[in-house]
Amino acid sequence: MIALDVEFLTDDRIKAIAEQFRSRLEIKIIPVPIDAIIERELGIDIIPIPGLQKAFEIEGFITSDFSSIYMDDYMFDKKYYFRYRYTLAHEIGHMILHKKYFKNHIFQSIDEWKTFIAELDPRDHSKMEYQSYVFGGLLLAPPKELAELYSAQLIETSSLVDQAKRSGLARNDYLEYAIEHMANALSPSFEVSIDVIKKRIRADHLDELVP
Repeated sequence: MIALDVEFLTDDRIKAIAEQFRSRLEIKIIPVPIDAIIERELGIDIIPIPGLQKAFEIEGFITSDFSSIYMDDYMFDKKYYFRYRYTLAHEIGHMILHKKYFKNHIFQSIDEWKTFIAELDPRDHSKMEYQSYVFGGLLLAPPKELAELYSAQLIETSSLVDQAKRSGLARNDYLEYAIEHMANALSPSFEVSIDVIKKRIRADHLDELVP
């Protein structure tokens, strides 16, 4: 078993690291042009591979030297565009958060990557995946921009909340409806899935603003 002793990182720490990354690259626009940043600013190749998901049960991975991100070629279909963007951000999360752990573990091919993952301590693997998931969401839906667009959307959602209250529903009964409604509206602005927006809303405690 490969034990990396991956550090526990709080969400606040990951948020600070994501903001440092955005600041260093001067990422100021929404939606974040993640593929252009990866290829032009970071010099990382994005390489499509047919059948990656079917053969290896993964949609993408970054090589241990951080020179390439391999993606299943179905992800390049425009109907999977939001998923493609998030997968890229997730893999960049591994580079930013976990680079030091890969120094002594080289994998360039898919088979080598699968061998590494199979031998990796599950506790380390779960920490790395969670941390990269959080990083990816913060990179594509950053706190300041999310809060601004959320506040505007909250006003638009007031009629839904009023309707629920008139129907006699308690806040806990209509809160999920309100969050789903706002996430659906905000998803296109950030070009990420509704689920990513919902998780970001809760992580930043924006759900507490729903009256």
